[in-house]
Amino acid sequence: KMSGVMAGKSVRGALRHDSEPVWWYGGYDAGKTDVVLFVHGAALTKNVDRKLQLWNERCNVLAIETTLEHYDRLYAGCDLAALMDRYLGLVADRMPAGATLRVCTGVSWGGKMAYLLAGRWRAKTGQTPTVVMGDTLLTVDRTLVAAILDGTLADWEKAHGIKFPDVFVQRLSLMVNVERTGAELPRYPGRTILLHALTAQFEGDNAALWKAVEPDIEIVPVEGIHEDIALDTDKAMSIWRKVAEGVLSE
Repeated sequence: KMSGVMAGKSVRGALRHDSEPVWWYGGYDAGKTDVVLFVHGAALTKNVDRKLQLWNERCNVLAIETTLEHYDRLYAGCDLAALMDRYLGLVADRMPAGATLRVCTGVSWGGKMAYLLAGRWRAKTGQTPTVVMGDTLLTVDRTLVAAILDGTLADWEKAHGIKFPDVFVQRLSLMVNVERTGAELPRYPGRTILLHALTAQFEGDNAALWKAVEPDIEIVPVEGIHEDIALDTDKAMSIWRKVAEGVLSE
């Protein structure tokens, strides 16, 4: 029987399981000098494959696989800052001489990772990639975080009339534990775009929270819920294509 993580992988991802967590999507094409870094974060591979294909049409795509697939094996105990430092090293090791990191992107938690990696990459190389985040929450409901950390999630679900799928609980629990130190998010001086679902599934105005951190952030409002941005549906892909074409035409 396949685990929740393995069941969510594409065929390509399943064949690569237990290998390096960073890889060139479709191989590296020396004829393309621009690179897009796609950070899966908590997203399952099968849900973002069309996004990878989209960016790969014009750029090389360096992908960091779903964190749940390798965290315990490679980075157990790392908080978010330490994990981003490890990811930065992996990216730097794979970037060919003369290549330009043009975009850092991801959905949900992967978007926050992309944001943090863009800042680290700028400090290391002087390049300032555009950040594109797909409905990335700046913070998660504090009561939900507390319930995960103290083992009372079932009570929280009952009180809120919600029952999360097991694989979602796995991913959410990892995110909460990795971010347990609650470090403040540094402001990124480059261009930042947030695809923002207008129907919120958690309390709070996520766009306003991001504006407080990044006053110049560009908000792309999307009618619908998180999945209308995060999944590889035709609706989501039309939105992502418009944003990608705008970013890469600069």
